[in-house]
Amino acid sequence: MPINFATINSFLSNRIPEQRIYLRSNKTARYVRLTPIIQTVAGTTFALLVCWMVIATVMLAVQAISAKTDKEQAGVLQQAYESRLEQLSNERNKRSLEAQTSLERFYIALEQVSIQQSELLELEEQRRELSEPNELVSTLV
Repeated sequence: MPINFATINSFLSNRIPEQRIYLRSNKTARYVRLTPIIQTVAGTTFALLVCWMVIATVMLAVQAISAKTDKEQAGVLQQAYESRLEQLSNERNKRSLEAQTSLERFYIALEQVSIQQSELLELEEQRRELSEPNELVSTLV
């Protein structure tokens, strides 16, 4: 299907008017006619060039900023790894200490419960011993 530039030009002329650039020299005057399709192509080309320049500039800037050698990058990664490992080790030690103190508190509470149970048993035994003579006396009377 052949492209009909006249149809495209007429469609674009409603939105982009035709422009004329006049060039005058000493004795002659000439003009260049810029049709809507030429203006559209020129504008699109200009926009693409600007985008390409921005992307290329950003890529060059990123390369300049991160222009470290592989050894330096490996060293930085090694330091980050070691610092993270140290943080994890410290956290593990902290949790271990917390578990140890919790276990000690549990054993202390268990000992206190044992002491209280022993006291309760002793009191119950004393109550029985004291109630036996009373029952004996009440049965005799």
